[in-house]
Amino acid sequence: MIKVGGTGIFEWAKSYNVDDEIMNPTDVIQADNGDIVVLSSNYYMFRTGIGGSLKWCKKYQINPLQQAKHLVESNDGNLVILGSTSHFFGGGNASMNLILTKMTSSGTPLWTKGYGGFNDDEGEKIYELPNGGLMMAGSTSSFTSNGLFRSYLIKAEASGFAGCNEISLTTSESSVNMVHINENIIEIPFTATIT
Repeated sequence: MIKVGGTGIFEWAKSYNVDDEIMNPTDVIQADNGDIVVLSSNYYMFRTGIGGSLKWCKKYQINPLQQAKHLVESNDGNLVILGSTSHFFGGGNASMNLILTKMTSSGTPLWTKGYGGFNDDEGEKIYELPNGGLMMAGSTSSFTSNGLFRSYLIKAEASGFAGCNEISLTTSESSVNMVHINENIIEIPFTATIT
């Protein structure tokens, strides 16, 4: 990773001995405290200090078919990730749905919410609103008559509650508080039903 200041002047360069899968970053942010957080498409994340020293590196296994797209730091200092994950609904059909995860600044998941319908829905960008609510942007083929993708906007409260197109995430009995931590791999098992 190379850090360049606001005027384009080189500050530092670091390499990290982390899993090869993290080498496909989809988003990088600088936190309010100066730390840098890197998100890869398959939900690997790592955080460095201001000078680039590695603070933590974790993988979040929500589903084997998952893709993280966008990362923001919320006003409360927590991290929010928007992406897509595959669910299997009745009849064995797989579809992609938006998935939103909020976690602490140290990478511990607080909650995970899903949104979408029976066809493919994909999350692209997330924005925090001045009131702490969340605006998600993506695309959907679940709510169109011809199956073509259309723009998809979802406004949610800071808790992730949107009131429509939500997918209830039911954790498996083996999970505790929706999270199982095993050697920096955090598994969030669930099944989905549309409400």
